[in-house]
Amino acid sequence: MSDQTTRVLTLQAATALDANRFVGYDGKAKTNNTTAAAGVTNADAGQGDWIAVQTHGVAWLTAADSFSVGDAVMASSGGHASKHSTGIIQGYVAGAHLGSVVPVRLLAV
Repeated sequence: MSDQTTRVLTLQAATALDANRFVGYDGKAKTNNTTAAAGVTNADAGQGDWIAVQTHGVAWLTAADSFSVGDAVMASSGGHASKHSTGIIQGYVAGAHLGSVVPVRLLAV
């Protein structure tokens, strides 16, 4: 049996956030890959809203690239998932695309 553990962290959105994006501990969408993401937003949030951020398990992320299962993922502009090229690996692709989103097994930080 695989580990399907999902954990969440509650953060206050410093800016408006879209669902399925990497977010930092500062409550902003990740715009680079120099620090670990706090997790992934599961819903849209307005500035100042409190939002649950998924920190473990498989999360659905808006893809900036095409992926294959097992590809390493990094955060890119706007919190999108991109193929890892430099910096921190945030997770690994765990399955096929579903439209513009892709399942990613998050790495615990």
